[in-house]
Amino acid sequence: MKIIKKHRSVQFMMVITILAFGLHSCENKEDDTYPAETIESASLPSFTDYLEVYSQKHIEGSVLIEAHNQMATAGVDNAHISQSSDRNGTINKKNRISLSKDGKSILTDKSNTNDIAKTEILDLFGSELQYSYGDEGSKTSETLSIPNLIQIDMNTGVVQAGSVITWNVDPSNEHGVLLYATFSPSNQIDLFLAEQNLQSITRGVVIPDEVGNYVITSEDLEIFPDNSIINVTVARGSTTSGADKSPTVTAISKSSTSVQIDY
Repeated sequence: MKIIKKHRSVQFMMVITILAFGLHSCENKEDDTYPAETIESASLPSFTDYLEVYSQKHIEGSVLIEAHNQMATAGVDNAHISQSSDRNGTINKKNRISLSKDGKSILTDKSNTNDIAKTEILDLFGSELQYSYGDEGSKTSETLSIPNLIQIDMNTGVVQAGSVITWNVDPSNEHGVLLYATFSPSNQIDLFLAEQNLQSITRGVVIPDEVGNYVITSEDLEIFPDNSIINVTVARGSTTSGADKSPTVTAISKSSTSVQIDY
């Protein structure tokens, strides 16, 4: 499904660069799992769509709003707003974005993203954001609906076939959530295991948000070393189109936890 449209807001989840290793959809072993055929019939964005959308944040002047929490902690650990600049660290005036919510200014074409408080950033999620950019007299003004902050839950620090990941559902998010797991040798407690597995691995799947849970299968885990520690993340967000190389506004909420694999 093509989700790039001129001057149109698009729901999507963050795809970090490491996901270029590939997108995996498991077989339908459980009623609550979502294989590739189900994903396609639900008209969810594809892996390629996510990569295409995420790459837009590098356009000069584009704004990225991020919030990330670890399951083990209460509340959101990190929240910030950043704005892309050219290689000299500057932003063309016509590409500077102004943000506001309910008539209150959040970012102007003259303000610094570092001055925005964490509470103000978190308040943007689950709301309608107004943004504008361009030269005086020819400004483009649009709105962007940002989904709710996401929070995952797993009832154990050990993951195996049959383990369940749950998250708080956002009924307005029609384009699914991205669930992915990452193995990194640098995150292993077992140094011998890390030395024997030097390649980072990421495996993920796009599933409908309204399901609210995902049942892990043996096929999901078989690519990872047994007894290794993996980081599991569920993410969702929204972005503008970035048509004609115009700056974009992107909002991303991620929730993660580290678990140990036990086949």
